[in-house]
Amino acid sequence: MRWRQSVRIAFRRIRCGRPSPSVVWEQLRDQAPADRTLLSNVVLVHDVLEYEIDLLVLIPCAGAVVVEVKGGSVAVDADGQWRQHVAYGQKTIDPVT
Repeated sequence: MRWRQSVRIAFRRIRCGRPSPSVVWEQLRDQAPADRTLLSNVVLVHDVLEYEIDLLVLIPCAGAVVVEVKGGSVAVDADGQWRQHVAYGQKTIDPVT
């Protein structure tokens, strides 16, 4: 397969109820090296379970990066716990699962 010399984009604009994925998409689109392929809102189905990947970056000869975009503020505290600031306060999150 031959790669084009510009960033490959599956969709020129993503439509989402939240602004955060659009902001990240635009940053990746504008700054990613030319050989990357950007995909948004990729749905994976396994049996009856459905998973959605916010943004997927395909890197030739290396692999893929899955990006889950969260709105608001996310931080790691002194104990190594990931915390997301939400409307009702804070909640502990796991960025991997």
